Amino acid sequence: MMNIKNLNFAVVGSGSIGLRHTKNLKHLGATKISVFDPDKKRKPFIEELGFNFVTNFEDLRDQNIDIALICTPPNLHLYYLDKLISFNAHVFIEKPLSHSYEQAKKLYKRIKNYPKFITIGFNWRFHESMVKVKELLNNGYIGKPLIGIFESGQYLANWRPTTDYRKGYFAKKETGGGIISDGCHEIDIATWLLGSPSSIISIKSKVSDLEIETEDTAIILLETESNKLIEIHLNAVEKDYARNSKIIGEKGTITWDFLTGVKISSDEMNETYKLTPDTNDMYVDELHNFINNVIKSKRPSISYERGLEIQKLIYSAHKSAEKGKKIFI
Repeated sequence: MMNIKNLNFAVVGSGSIGLRHTKNLKHLGATKISVFDPDKKRKPFIEELGFNFVTNFEDLRDQNIDIALICTPPNLHLYYLDKLISFNAHVFIEKPLSHSYEQAKKLYKRIKNYPKFITIGFNWRFHESMVKVKELLNNGYIGKPLIGIFESGQYLANWRPTTDYRKGYFAKKETGGGIISDGCHEIDIATWLLGSPSSIISIKSKVSDLEIETEDTAIILLETESNKLIEIHLNAVEKDYARNSKIIGEKGTITWDFLTGVKISSDEMNETYKLTPDTNDMYVDELHNFINNVIKSKRPSISYERGLEIQKLIYSAHKSAEKGKKIFI
């Protein structure tokens, strides 16, 4: 029977998220991991974990890769996905799917019948407190949801203290940077909880003195196909980390905060759930989930198609902000 120790893994990109995933694969029991990065400076970090490090991507071709993880800047995601498809591997792609909706749509036409699984790293779906929010909604404790408000804020220069934010992908348009693309977790979570949007209005701006060429702030308004309203606030300027949401229903309200947990106040119940697990747990859980999908031949719930939907919303948010008008999805 297939198990994780028998699987060959490839991690493409060994920056902060690539290193995190490599460590988590080891934690889950993976023993056969090869990491590719053209930057030789990353080699000691990988070899310290006891795994193979290569600077030539084609060296992975002989490894009989079962599952590959793409952990590069967004503008390289589809480039490496195209190559990994020729390996006949299952592929995990860090969010967002790409820096380009048009390129993602074009590639989909070629790979929609690809027999192996492709998933996107929307890890917040696996956070214990967000799972609780989904459960409370599904159980109808606040009745019909009407309004959702989602917020994420963190000062860009503090995201990765050991790296220069000015050299990271966020700072540049060509690499798929900016808060709308980087903040697509909120877009995914909001529409996962409340449904697909029919229209979008957004504004974006660079309001800080951060040395970047992309937007650091955005406000996105969505109207769903079932007439729910969603408000998303994203910024890379807030000194105190903030990540929270509120869902208002006919019978009550669910509030969520990454730092404190979940609270529900409704006609049926008033409860507080102090769910504040280690941040890394959701990254472990998303990998564990995908690996189980592969082992059990079960299609992942977060597919390439879902990644393409979110990519379209990212594109539409930019388009709305640039044209100053509502965009119908």
